[in-house]
Order: sequence, then structure tokens, then C-alpha cells
Amino acid sequence: MLEEQKMFDNYVESFDKMHAKVDLKYKHTYRVVSYALTIAKSLNLNEEDVIKAEICALFHDIGRFNQIKIFNNLDDDVSFDHGDEGYKVLKELNYNDEIVLLSTKYHNKYSVPEDLDERVKMFCNITRDADKLDILFTQYSKVSKNEIINNELFECIYNKKLVSNNLVTNSSEAMIRGLSFIFDINYHKTFEIINDAKLLDKKIDILLKNCNDDRIKDLKKFIDKYIEERLKIC
Repeated sequence: MLEEQKMFDNYVESFDKMHAKVDLKYKHTYRVVSYALTIAKSLNLNEEDVIKAEICALFHDIGRFNQIKIFNNLDDDVSFDHGDEGYKVLKELNYNDEIVLLSTKYHNKYSVPEDLDERVKMFCNITRDADKLDILFTQYSKVSKNEIINNELFECIYNKKLVSNNLVTNSSEAMIRGLSFIFDINYHKTFEIINDAKLLDKKIDILLKNCNDDRIKDLKKFIDKYIEERLKIC
């Protein structure tokens, strides 16, 4: 891990670390590493695999830095897919661990390919869980008053599906998308952290205060029940 950490830090040093977006993604990376460590330990992985989970998390957003430098944004829809870019960057740096490469490539995709090896899937899913945890802790804290929420987002929730980013047109819908992350969470420890910190409750409370939409109350009941069920079985 120390070698990879040095490699990552040296790479980031080639960018403007005073840039707000670079600083944001650098700090995000190390929080995701911490969450990946917690999740990996909860799975009783051996020391080597715990370290590999940390490395996957360390490199997961390495493609963001070129995205910021070239486009000055963090929007894959108007620049490039930062997971694919991260894979490319690691190859250019002659880092060839296939599990780390694929975890980087697939951490931001709508879903992990079904045909991946189960061991690879595990590291991909640890990375995805850890990434979503930090997003839930740090984003979607404000919404504008009385925005219209497209019914398609509610349909995704009730079908237990992750809301696609291309459905989001305002801050309230971004919050709903954040809530839908729960349907792409894989591990008991992640559910525990989300539940104990009341992360989704806080976001739903913000929606209830700012949106004149009775559908949100029903949404809360559905999500609460889902989390309760997953905590029992996973």
C-alpha cells in the first residue's frame, strides 16, 4: 500500500492541488480508502486482500484529475467517463494489477458486469460501497424550494433500482438519486453505517421541508422498510 500511496500522491502533485476540485477529489479519495478498509475488515478478509481493497479505493478516482485539468468539471456526461479514464491512466503509469484496474474502471458504472470473476466483483463492490458512502455523507445537503420531481425517479425507487444520472434535472432529483444508492449497496457493514448515521433520514427530512410533494412520505416508508430487511439478511 505504501508504494501505491506514494505513486498516487506523486501523480496528484503534477496537478494544481490548490484547485478546489483537485483538493476535493484528493480528500474524497482518502475517505473512500478508510471506508473500504472498514468494509473489507468486516468481511474477515486476509491482510493481503484488505490492503488490495484499500488500493482499489486509492485509485478509483484517479481519472478525475485529468477531467478537472482538461474540462474543469466533474461531469462525465460533458467530458469523459472518469472510470474509463482512470483505467487508462493506471495503464500509462504501468500499473497492471487487473483487480485494481477493473475496480477503477467499474466503480462508477450503473452496474458491475455479470460475467466478471467473483473475486473481482467483490473488490469492485467494496470500492463502489465505499465511494457511495462518502458521497452520501458529503453531498446533497441542500435542495431548492418546490422543485418538480419526475415520477420516473419514484418508479426507479419502487423498483429498487439505482436512478440514472441522466434522469436528474434539479437539486431535488439529485437528492432522490442519492437515496437510490441504497439499492446498489452490497455489504452489511455499509448498511450499518448508513443506518446508524441516519444518512437517508437526513436527506428525506430536507426533501420534506422543501418539497410540497406527498409522494416523499411514502418514499420514506419504503426505504426504511428496505433497509430494515437488508440489515436482517445481508
